[in-house]
Amino acid sequence: MKSVSLASLPALALSLLAPLAAQNVGLTLLNGATNDYLEAAYSPTVVPRSGITVEAWLTYDDTTLPTGWRWPTVLRQNSAAGQESYFLRVQAANTNSKVLGFTVRTTGGNRSANWVFTSGQLNTWTHVAGTYDGTNIRLFVNGVQVATAVGGGALIDVGGELRIGCGDLSASIENWNGQLDEVRLWPFPRTAAEITATMNMELTSVPGEVSTWNLNNSGQDSSGTNTAVPMNSPTFANNTLNLQTVAFPAINYGNSTAGCQGSPRLAAASAPRVAAAEFALASLRGTTTGLGVFWLGTAALNPPINVLGVDLLINPASPNVQFSIPGGALNFTRVPLPIPAINSLRGLTLVAQVIWAESGCATPLFATDGLQFGILP
Repeated sequence: MKSVSLASLPALALSLLAPLAAQNVGLTLLNGATNDYLEAAYSPTVVPRSGITVEAWLTYDDTTLPTGWRWPTVLRQNSAAGQESYFLRVQAANTNSKVLGFTVRTTGGNRSANWVFTSGQLNTWTHVAGTYDGTNIRLFVNGVQVATAVGGGALIDVGGELRIGCGDLSASIENWNGQLDEVRLWPFPRTAAEITATMNMELTSVPGEVSTWNLNNSGQDSSGTNTAVPMNSPTFANNTLNLQTVAFPAINYGNSTAGCQGSPRLAAASAPRVAAAEFALASLRGTTTGLGVFWLGTAALNPPINVLGVDLLINPASPNVQFSIPGGALNFTRVPLPIPAINSLRGLTLVAQVIWAESGCATPLFATDGLQFGILP
């Protein structure tokens, strides 16, 4: 394994923080018309075990929705009736109800967080996000929590495709009715502060099994491997959504050591920027009952050192710090790392890893891969 330099981080440049000069591009869909949508083949990464966050920018026209049963859908995993792991949609039913809902299907049952909006309220661009942390389902509008419901257990995964802009194909009743842009899937629950910090960004190259569909004339996943294929002829068109283009200055490196939940992983919960008080790292597929050591340093090991079957990926001879962290629900742990408003931190490169210990696991000592990130201004 080679040490990764800041220069190799994906597309790190100060110019990436400038607002887009031209109009943005996204999907324009019509309920009741041909089933036009995007579809990504099944992957375990679209049904994460450590909780979930789904996001999108949208407009919705409730005045042109056809009569009859309608469920305009932003995205849905598994289109088979009663088999979906989650969906985000308007619960219009057969009365053109103005209810936006995020639903998850878990081992504890189906639960939904619903928000009632007024006619015309979503005519302008609105950011929506749904999260699930193993205990609560939450719905956010423009970064503000508007609904919550109690849940329990992990997402149920029976396979199935992920669709953007449509759900069930029956009579086109689940087609979206408006515009969609910047659809995202994070394999862990994000906070309101984390959602707000990045909602005005067009994100690419986000590590840690995150998927970002920028919808710039295609269904390419600009961060992960879940590229969505256009089905029939969905319309991509210019829109008035103004965003900053930001390629995450972060990459995963090295090898993880599998534990009882599979291969653990580190991810960044928001963009690492100067004065980012909300910044945190996310440990996925760790432990619920065990304990971990979070290791933050300034240089990666080259090559790594294997200790008790675990690859240690941070150079202990360089400045570093270690502290203990607990396990969490759904084997997910958030590690807050607030970045102070100190301009000299700009461009600093850091590396991180978590080493977990769980006595009840057949592999009692295991570790995440490494995460290397640079701090943006």
